[in-house]
Amino acid sequence: MSDELLLKLRELIVEPPISGGNLYLNVKRAYEFPEIMDEIADRIYESFEDDVNCVVGYCSGGNPLAEKIGQRNPRLKVAYIEKVEIDDKIRRVIKGHIPSFRDNVAVVDDICIRGRNIRRAKSLLGDTGTNISGFYFVVKRMEEFFGSERVRNLYRYRDFT
Repeated sequence: MSDELLLKLRELIVEPPISGGNLYLNVKRAYEFPEIMDEIADRIYESFEDDVNCVVGYCSGGNPLAEKIGQRNPRLKVAYIEKVEIDDKIRRVIKGHIPSFRDNVAVVDDICIRGRNIRRAKSLLGDTGTNISGFYFVVKRMEEFFGSERVRNLYRYRDFT
């Protein structure tokens, strides 16, 4: 069975290696196509746990996705983790809905490479007392198990090589 979305993404997001490295996957390029963005958002939203009441986008790769998923369900609160410069340092802050202990959040991002964004989001959201239901990615590059966190993805990096 062919996966039409994967075929479209292969055409759109695979870019040549930089300096002889690995393929570069520019997932954000797929966001420029509304029908593809809709399908990505639908698939990720469908994989959420039933008790998720808040979606949190992680920076430039996750925020457009969180916005689109939030449009799927008007009762779903939407929060955004953004990078801002404070005192000459780059910090991450939460904008939009500020999750609390009453929320079960799903964190979304375009690609997971080494899990750094998982750790950063977990640290930032941990300060709010919220429950993180899981982390959801369009593409997951890392293959190792990441603690006890629930990590879901539509595709793996190897699907594009």
